[in-house]
Parts: sequence; structure tokens; C-alpha cells
Amino acid sequence: MISRLIVYKQKKLLSKYIRAYIEERSITPLNVIEIDPDNKILTIDDIRFLQKTLATHIPKERLFVIYSFELASIVIQNALLKTLEEKSERNSVFISTTNPESTLPTIRSRMQLVYVDKDQEDFLLQEEVKGYDVLYEQLKEGYHFMGNPLLSTTKEDSIVFLDKLTLYLRNKMRMATSVQFAHCIKAIFKTKEQIIYSNATPQLALDNLLISIHKTVSMK
Repeated sequence: MISRLIVYKQKKLLSKYIRAYIEERSITPLNVIEIDPDNKILTIDDIRFLQKTLATHIPKERLFVIYSFELASIVIQNALLKTLEEKSERNSVFISTTNPESTLPTIRSRMQLVYVDKDQEDFLLQEEVKGYDVLYEQLKEGYHFMGNPLLSTTKEDSIVFLDKLTLYLRNKMRMATSVQFAHCIKAIFKTKEQIIYSNATPQLALDNLLISIHKTVSMK
């Protein structure tokens, strides 16, 4: 089975990549199965549908495309992991995401990573890095981060903030031997799930997260 994790910034480039693959492999429209979840949130029913459809054998090649995977919970990702471990020569599975760092390492290790935007590797712009540098110093020094302009009170902007904070901390983790960043990233995933699935108040959830990160990174 061909499985690819497709990272994109522009939806039109994602669509262009998928169309090109379909034409190259001569996959008929009936054999292109797209899972585009309601409200962009994948459910266990979506994964069950994928598993059931994959188990149905047909003589022609099929392509399964899952959208908005950056919002998938850890439970959903683990459920999908079992599907990716199945062998099937006539099936291709594409998972699209705007942020590969929100995908479990166990999934990323089983998929080919494809960037459809040429500048995708520079996921955090230089100015954004400077902003997160300021936030990180505030987290180390005290509670001044409470008024940081990066913080948002809306659900959508809070999720974007959490994704970018994850990227920032992963980059720092690559340059340091400390395990403190891994603990922070784990807390970020938990907070993201609370905001998406538990209807937690974004501002309160972010405040609690940053207090926790402050305690972690300020430890001597």
C-alpha cells in the first residue's frame, strides 16, 4: 500500500498534487474515496469506514484521501495506525495536513512525507520565530507571558498557536538533550484535544498550559 502524509499551505496545490497522482495512475473517479470530516474533525466512524472499505477487495486501484488530519485526536491517530500496517497492493492512502508535527511519530515513520509547497520546510517564518523566542524567555522568567500578543481567545486561532508552539519546541528539542521539551509537547497535545473535543474555554486552557510549561522550563 502506498501511504503518504501530504503537507500543504495552499489548498489548491494539494488538489493539484492529488489530481496529478490520479491521472498518473489512471484511477477512475469511482475509486477515489475522500474523507472530508464535518467541522474538519475526524471521528472514529470515519476510520471505521476507511477500514471497512479497504477490506473490500476490487480488481482496480483505489485512492483514499483523508483531509484535515492536523485536528485528529491521538485516539483517532492510533486507530488509523492499525490501518496503515495492513498490506494492500491496490490501495493508496493520502493524509493531508497543514502541520506534520501534530501527527504521531509512529504514523510519520510509516508514511512518505510530501511537501507540496516549495517553501514548506520553513514552516515558522523568521518573524514568527522571534515572537516565540520572546514567549519562551517570558516562560522561563516568570508570568509575564500572560499578556503575550501571540495568545488568542478564539478556538481557531488557539489551535494555530498550539501547532506553531509545537513546531518551535520541537526545533529546540533537536538542539538540546533535555527531556523537558517532550513533556511540554505532550501537554500541548492534551490542551489541543481539550479545546477541540471538550469545548474548553481557549483562554483558560492556554493559560493553564503555559503555567505548566513555565514550571517545566524554569526548573533548574
